[in-house]
Amino acid sequence: MKLTDAEWIFFDLGSTLVDETEAHNIRAEAALSLLEEETGKKHTLEEFNELAYRFGTEGRKAPSPSALRYLGVKKFDKYNKTFEIAYENSAPVLARLHKKYKIGIIANQSGGTVRRMLRMGILDNIDLVYSSAEMGMSKPSVEFFRSALKAAECSPERSVMVGDRLDNDIFPAKKAGMMAVRLRQGFYRGMEIPATEETPAPDADIGDLSDLPDLFGC
Repeated sequence: MKLTDAEWIFFDLGSTLVDETEAHNIRAEAALSLLEEETGKKHTLEEFNELAYRFGTEGRKAPSPSALRYLGVKKFDKYNKTFEIAYENSAPVLARLHKKYKIGIIANQSGGTVRRMLRMGILDNIDLVYSSAEMGMSKPSVEFFRSALKAAECSPERSVMVGDRLDNDIFPAKKAGMMAVRLRQGFYRGMEIPATEETPAPDADIGDLSDLPDLFGC
């Protein structure tokens, strides 16, 4: 099967359609400022981001909190989704793809996913939102992907998953029988894992969301 044989294209949200950079940076700046005030230890936002990227490359589950703890921060604010924004090219890319394909979301998210997507202007071209908080399942469970496919009434071989994480997006989607496109954005963009039966390679690997329509003939 080729990517262009798909009927549905499913997307992750964080670091795929949604830019989490500001939310991570605002939390880090506040935490590092308090650390300096309390201990005299000074760290820059650049240090934080370099560490978070390194930890993501190493495959840590939570690179942003891990980076803060590594720098000596013991307590920090909860991640605030109100600072998330859609990538500039998210809405245009979805609009182009939706002319030819059904579009869905398979994402680990807290409640209110649809409301947040509406605020960010990326809901118009979405046919199905499958969020962990609402469905009681989460990635990387293969059953989460199978359940989403069932809801979409789509066979695995006619579907594609697009996401930034090998462990949460690509591997379970491939194990569910889907095709998959890796998008190198966010803290996990440098992660490399050799392809095996348990860690199957994506069908395509891109560095920018704007490259996606060409893969699908749009």
